[in-house]
Amino acid sequence: MRKWGTKELTELLNVYIERLLQGHAKAVPLMELPPEMAEEADPLMELARELAEVLQPVRPREAYRAHLHRGLVEAAQRKLARQAAAGHPQRIPRRQWMLGAAAVGSAVSVLGVIAYLIHSRHSSRARQVLPS
Repeated sequence: MRKWGTKELTELLNVYIERLLQGHAKAVPLMELPPEMAEEADPLMELARELAEVLQPVRPREAYRAHLHRGLVEAAQRKLARQAAAGHPQRIPRRQWMLGAAAVGSAVSVLGVIAYLIHSRHSSRARQVLPS
């Protein structure tokens, strides 16, 4: 029996749950699925059906949504004002850090090549000195 991947089962369940929420009682009949997938998906689909019956989507009150919207807009404006006051966007230090890390990586790489060359020269000299 083939085990279905998490991605395939997740996609199936997402479609199934979406259709259940739209009011379709039998969103995806198991008969339409390959038998192996139906066997694995059945318990998960049963759980989704039970949850769809019990849990109902909740929409927050309009006053809360308006308050949340104002708070998010004000926070974004404060952030933009701080960046403008600083005179630079915050990406400059990050870019400098990335360039520094790249330079260190390059230096380590060069040191590795040098160490390899020194090691290979010493090991070839040792083979020449030692009698066979």
